[in-house]
Amino acid sequence: MEIKASLVILDEKEARDFAEYYGLNFTGTVGCLLRAKQKWIIKNLKPVLDDIMIKGNFWLSDDVYNKVINLAKEN
Repeated sequence: MEIKASLVILDEKEARDFAEYYGLNFTGTVGCLLRAKQKWIIKNLKPVLDDIMIKGNFWLSDDVYNKVINLAKEN
C-alpha cells in the first residue's frame, strides 16, 4: 500500500481477504502463470503447473485447475 503497487501476488486466503478488504488488485501464482502463457513467456502452462503442484507441494482444487487449463486452451 505504501508503494501503491498496481498488482500484489498472493496465494494465502487470509492475505487475499486483506487485499480485497483494502481494495488492492491481486493475483496468485496460478494467475501469474496464466498471464505468462497469454503473453507467450511460457509455451505450455499444464506441465509447469503440474510440476509446481507436485514438486512444490502446491495445492489447487480440481475446479480451479480445470478452469485454468481451459483458459489456457490446453484441454
